[in-house]
Amino acid sequence: MGLFSRRNDSDEDRDPVLGHHSQEGQRALYEGDPHKAIGHFETLVELFTERSGPTYHRTLTWRAFLAKALVAAGDVDEALDIQRSVIADRTLTLGA
Repeated sequence: MGLFSRRNDSDEDRDPVLGHHSQEGQRALYEGDPHKAIGHFETLVELFTERSGPTYHRTLTWRAFLAKALVAAGDVDEALDIQRSVIADRTLTLGA
């Protein structure tokens, strides 16, 4: 397991490309490089959206991580837009 291990068998554990972007994005955010993290999280959002759709639970997770990195980079307005869309999609998918 890497620096940021997960407790279950996730898509990122099974796919080395997803795992790489997950580990490196989280590492960059943890180490204070939000711009590098944004690149990895954008890639994860794109890959998960293509593979499983925009409301897949892992897509939503990485959209939320992208918003967190955007806040760290000082782009609060875009981060809020993303978080609002994540909340709306989670509500649509899971219910109120």
